[in-house]
Parts: sequence; structure tokens; C-alpha cells
Amino acid sequence: MKNILTLTDYSTIAENAVEASFVFSKNYNTQLYIYHNTNDGEVTEYNLTNSIPLSVNSLEDKSEAPITNWKSLADKHKVDATLLQGTGDLLKNVAAIIVKYNIDLVIMGSTGAGGKQEYIWGTNTEKVINEIDCPVLVVKRPMNDYRIDEIVFASSFDSNERESFKMAMNLLAPPKDATIHLLSVDTLSYFTQPTIVIKQAMKEFESLAAPYKVKSHFYKDYSIDAGIRHFLEDIKPDLLIMSNRNTNPIKKFIKGSNTIRAVHHADFPVLTIDYK
Repeated sequence: MKNILTLTDYSTIAENAVEASFVFSKNYNTQLYIYHNTNDGEVTEYNLTNSIPLSVNSLEDKSEAPITNWKSLADKHKVDATLLQGTGDLLKNVAAIIVKYNIDLVIMGSTGAGGKQEYIWGTNTEKVINEIDCPVLVVKRPMNDYRIDEIVFASSFDSNERESFKMAMNLLAPPKDATIHLLSVDTLSYFTQPTIVIKQAMKEFESLAAPYKVKSHFYKDYSIDAGIRHFLEDIKPDLLIMSNRNTNPIKKFIKGSNTIRAVHHADFPVLTIDYK
């Protein structure tokens, strides 16, 4: 991982994600880009780590306090950070930035339906997850120590999930003592694959997770969303990973719905995996 992009609207929700992105950039020794979509003006770069005073004349008034904090975080974590500001269609701009700056990971903030601003920002998070072909890490609250020791990969364990799983492991490079929890939720649905088939598929994913410690879980619940949520509440992991990639439009719609519900309802950081 070489380049991280975090998106902000200068809200408290987004600030949690920005602070997390500084720590991730430090831990992975990456370049950090912070993007804010404005109402007017062309895409502009502001370096947060040089000694030249930052001019905020062309930025919104409410940006000055966060930018001051970001400069402090850049200095504290020794991270090379750049603020990008642009206008127009958020998704098109983010997609262009991902290509231009070779972004490996997008970090965003989100929360449940609270105030108006939270609802709008949550909707933008959903749009980015659905439309952008890049891994997206969704942060809902300040992360404790930013260590990723307990990881849950919730999946149907289809063959097309393997690349997403391998990509997530390569992207995160968890510590050697991390534990990978493979989670399959059985909803007793008519369309659910036989238990023996899923358990055999999970065995293959266990080998993909080597040399990490792996635990496979076959969890019964009334829905996939509920099963994921209840399982997370039981073990309290550091991160949930879900694949968001499928070239079949119908399956992608179903998978995307499950992923979005998990992002909305899980009270833990969620990494969604998608790519071109």
C-alpha cells in the first residue's frame, strides 16, 4: 500500500476517518491525500507538511480549524499529507483522483441515521462503496489503538471471493499474531448452499489465510445482516471485511445490499473490497 485517500466534509464523523487515515499512513508508510468536494473552484492541492503557511482564502471558513489539526497530525506522525479540493460530481472526482494518484485505499467516516448532516454523509459513503472500484474502509468512531489483531471476513465463500480475500490480506498485512475469523451466516433460506459445501469452501479459505491463526464460524441467524451484527457483538473484532465485487449484475445487487447493510449497522470499522 502506497497511497491513501480520505474524504472529508469537515464534520466530526469525517474527522474520525481523517485521524484514522493519518495513523494508517504512518503505519504503512504511505502518502496521504485528503479530499473535500466544494461548491466552486477547480481541484487544488495544498501541502500540509511543508513549512509554507497554508492559505485558506479559497477554502470554506469552517475548514481552518480542521486544517490546523491536520498539520499537527502530519507533523506528529511524520506523514506526507496533501489536501485536495475540487468541485462538481463527487463520485467522478473521487474516481479521477484514485486513478491520478494511484490510490490503494479510501477511508471514509459514516454513522447511523442521526442528524441531517450524518444522514447526508452516510449516503455519500454508500455511493462511494457502490460506485468506486477501490477498497473502502469505513470508520464510525475513533479507533482505539488502530491495531488490527482480530479480523472477521464475512463471505459466501464463492470462488470469486478468493481474490477479494487475498487482496484484503495483502493490503492490510496484519501483524503475525493476528487472528482471522471466517464467517458464514446460515439463514436457513431455500437459496442457501448446503452446509457441507460451504464448510468445504471455508477450508480452502483457511489455507489462503496461512500462516495466520484462522477460526471458521458457521453462524445461524434470521438474516445475513443480523448474523454479522450479532457475531461482531460477540467477539468485538478490530475490523470486518466484506467483498463488494461481482460482475453479475443481480448477484452484485444482492451482495452490495448485504455489504451496505453491514456498513450501516456494524459498530466496527468495515473494509469493503472492490477493484477493476
